[in-house]
Amino acid sequence: MSETLPILEGKQDNFSMLVIENSYKGPVCVYYWAEKAAPCHKFFPVLTQLVKDFQGRFLLVTVNTDAQSALCHQQKITSVPTLHLFYQGQKVKQWHGPQSAGDLHAILAEYLTRKSDQTIIDALNAYKAGDVEQALSMLAKAALDDPENLRIPVTLSKLLMAQGRHTEALNLLEALPDDIKKQKDVLILLAHQRFIQIAKNAPDKSYLAEKSQHTELTAEEHYQYAALCLLDDEYDLALKALFTILKANKSEDIQQGMLAIFDILGEDHALVLKYRPALFNILY
Repeated sequence: MSETLPILEGKQDNFSMLVIENSYKGPVCVYYWAEKAAPCHKFFPVLTQLVKDFQGRFLLVTVNTDAQSALCHQQKITSVPTLHLFYQGQKVKQWHGPQSAGDLHAILAEYLTRKSDQTIIDALNAYKAGDVEQALSMLAKAALDDPENLRIPVTLSKLLMAQGRHTEALNLLEALPDDIKKQKDVLILLAHQRFIQIAKNAPDKSYLAEKSQHTELTAEEHYQYAALCLLDDEYDLALKALFTILKANKSEDIQQGMLAIFDILGEDHALVLKYRPALFNILY
């Protein structure tokens, strides 16, 4: 690989550093290839040209699947060429087979640092200094000036949530493109907002608890009860209610609701260790 381009070789012992750690600095594209696969050799020049076009603003990591079978098994690679895009510690995109330069260019551009990112930093500093309205105003203007930088509305929605302006935050998130709404941090924000909206229109929690002792609650009532329990930090009851719905209906909203609670509690929490395997078994 060229020494003058940000193209590095990924291996089992350096994958975390090259890919995960670097993805917090900018997008990292991982290219899984094999020596005997002709499409891989035809596709690599396309990736090399992208690296040149973007002038090193993203990192390309190549993984030889023949030499790194254990790593490829961990990453669930079943065919080559395969591309994975990592950003902020998460795998945000994946492709199987050769892709056009235009499609890759458009997707990479979503994750590259833009001039308007400095406005996000300035707005967050203003918010931390107590100038809330100034911070919100800066982000609102920046969103109009650079509508392609979707990090701006996501940041703005987080600040609106912190201020209790949940309807505005939800409207911002719902207006995002579908592929952005599928990103983990946005999915969690949306799930939190939906819980808040459900709780606002729910009957009294004690009424639902009492009713459940005498008759089976509907899916909507279980969802309402989960939302009310979540607001009271009763995570066990909230997860139990959501899991009850999920057993009858594999709703994506319910799945994301459970994942949002997992995110609050952390991966090592006893409830997460209890319900994550159960969620997996229901879905798969």
